Amino acid sequence: EGKKIYVWFEAVMGYLSASKEWARLQGDEKLWEPFWKEKGSRHYYFIGKDNIPFHTIIWPAMLMGVGGLNIPYDVPANEYMRLGKEKFSKSRGVLVEIPALLEKYDPDALRYYFTIIMPEHRDAEFSWDEFFRKNNDELVSTYGNFVNRVMTFTEKNFGEVPGAKALEKVDEEFLEKTKEMVDGASNDLEKCTFQSALKKVMALASLGNKYFDEKGPWNQIKNDKDACATTMNVSLRAVRTLAIVTAPFLPFSANRLWTMLGCEGNVHAQSWDEAFADIPAGQKFGDIKPLFKKLEPEEEAPSEVVQEVEKAPPKELPEDVPLEVRVGRVLEVGNHPNADKLYLMKVSLGEETRTLVAGLKGHYKPDELEGKSIAILCNLKPAKIRGVESKGMLLAAEDDSNVGVLLAEGAEPGDLIIGKDGAAEIPFSQFQDIVLEVVELEGFEGKRGAVLVWDDKRIILKAGGKPVVVDKDIAAGSRVR
Repeated sequence: EGKKIYVWFEAVMGYLSASKEWARLQGDEKLWEPFWKEKGSRHYYFIGKDNIPFHTIIWPAMLMGVGGLNIPYDVPANEYMRLGKEKFSKSRGVLVEIPALLEKYDPDALRYYFTIIMPEHRDAEFSWDEFFRKNNDELVSTYGNFVNRVMTFTEKNFGEVPGAKALEKVDEEFLEKTKEMVDGASNDLEKCTFQSALKKVMALASLGNKYFDEKGPWNQIKNDKDACATTMNVSLRAVRTLAIVTAPFLPFSANRLWTMLGCEGNVHAQSWDEAFADIPAGQKFGDIKPLFKKLEPEEEAPSEVVQEVEKAPPKELPEDVPLEVRVGRVLEVGNHPNADKLYLMKVSLGEETRTLVAGLKGHYKPDELEGKSIAILCNLKPAKIRGVESKGMLLAAEDDSNVGVLLAEGAEPGDLIIGKDGAAEIPFSQFQDIVLEVVELEGFEGKRGAVLVWDDKRIILKAGGKPVVVDKDIAAGSRVR
């Protein structure tokens, strides 16, 4: 009685059962077996960091328990992407809606930006200014510029792909560096580090511009047309390489470029090894047009594309917030007599001293807490925790790797942080439904604070006229509990 099975224990079985259902719909109920039973089959799971334990512990354990089934080969997990330093949240209106974006912006421009800022190793932030800058400086001015100047110059002076004569050292070095960059991008793709792979691809476009400037075909065409033909042939080989290696990232512009070069078929039908093939002399070009469009930085995102929650705190706290959070000065920290992972803390609230039970062992030593002014939820219903009554709860921010208490330094014990005097006691289950989370504090040298989300309001926690700050480097958007 009372036993519960965590939803993720059942949810991950969907990978296998969906495969079997797919096989059944194909008319062959054993069609799923090569994917799950053959040794050469690799399973990749692309997830967010909050799903790591389910895919690296629970799911492999279940597969091992069944036996004879392939376990995950790689679990590429990303950190979080945020919007305006806020965590994406549909319920709070902090969102970017992809269909609305696609009505306004080229899909490859969006794909490029989302990949180049992909949160592979740390949280990333979606920024409109940065989106415009990446599009204009990198797609338009670097990649698009290289393609456009090579193709328009060749079309104007040769009318087709010119043949190459003897290669100079600079030509050979450029082609060798091209291969090195593509091989590096290939290795990154094998390891599912897509951001790094795309950066290497874009570095090839930068290198192409440098090569083009160094060779100076505008001078060669006047003095040595054969030398100019070689320069343009080598440049076009690099453009052809870019068409193939950008295809996984920028599929639409890659195919447009493939057609512009006069190549047959679809770029997505080419193997990766084709990136190093020669471009045939005499090949005619397609319709040459700019690959990307410059975006005006002052252009604002339409309201239907992005909605951001109100950031300015209201002048008055809504009356229905059932909290009484006050400043508590930590007087003493000791071990709980009946629990290895808990502390007993004596905290001054000005006219009153309370005993709290806190699960901070492993995150703080006693002397790191004593003397600190911290945020205390005073109207939490008292509860006996391992035989000791806890009258209230300290508030702390928590992410995947750390816990940090909320500091109210400079304020006096008992000062009200948020809520109202004499608020009615609430059970812990009610407190869990209240959203408190970490935010960046503007003008406080990168420090983070806490905000209460209530209805459509966002109220910064303050004490003594100053924001309460998070003691440790906890990621913005993390919950305060």
